[in-house]
Amino acid sequence: MSRLNREDLCKVADLIERSHLVLKRDSVIEVYHHLGAEYFAMVGAVFINVVNKEYCKSYAVLLPGQSYPNHYHHIKAETFFVLYGDLTVCCEETSQTLYPGDSFSVERGQSHSFFSKNGAVFEELSTTYVKNDSVYENPGIRKTSYEQRKTMIPLEKFKELLVDEEGTKGRGLE
Repeated sequence: MSRLNREDLCKVADLIERSHLVLKRDSVIEVYHHLGAEYFAMVGAVFINVVNKEYCKSYAVLLPGQSYPNHYHHIKAETFFVLYGDLTVCCEETSQTLYPGDSFSVERGQSHSFFSKNGAVFEELSTTYVKNDSVYENPGIRKTSYEQRKTMIPLEKFKELLVDEEGTKGRGLE
């Protein structure tokens, strides 16, 4: 499998910093790269779980021009609440662009996707997150395993990845 691009990870860190997002010390950065790590900047997203009980809260980060593929959930219902940037949600036959303070709810079984023109940070508030509950429209994504389309990076390791060989820190999370 291809490696994630350090420059893309620095862009994620920059969006986290610009949005003033506060992360738990034990956060895990979940990088979704549905078509492979080399295409992460085009298709994918970063999710950072905050709590997962009968309810779930996660932060999500989309790079400028990045989209998340069309899918639905058997179990989960969710609401997206934009904290920073712009987020366009496509759900069934509708499309709505959201800005900070706006929200959009998706019921279980509703097919949806989202993208950002300029980058976004948003909260995903939902019912309990269950592994493999997302069913993707794209057959290529459907036939890859959950583990193949996601990279888990502990926050401390993520910060280390932002430093290049010369010791220069990439922008963000400084």
